[in-house]
Amino acid sequence: ELLEPHRYSYNLPCALCGKRQEVQIPGPELFAYRQGKPIQRAMPSLTEEQREMLLSGTCDKCWDEIFGEEYED
Repeated sequence: ELLEPHRYSYNLPCALCGKRQEVQIPGPELFAYRQGKPIQRAMPSLTEEQREMLLSGTCDKCWDEIFGEEYED
């Protein structure tokens, strides 16, 4: 039986509006990121919005207000 990996929980405020967002990261994904793997590859279980919140501290609503909804990587 496979055990569910430990998850690390972060309750992050948006740097612009202050709205808080909880992001849960499986332990192996956090480890891969801290070992230098790009966040998109290290944390595939997270949404783009969750990864952006971790990287820049910006929620998706504020990101859209700054860059527009059509902005993509």
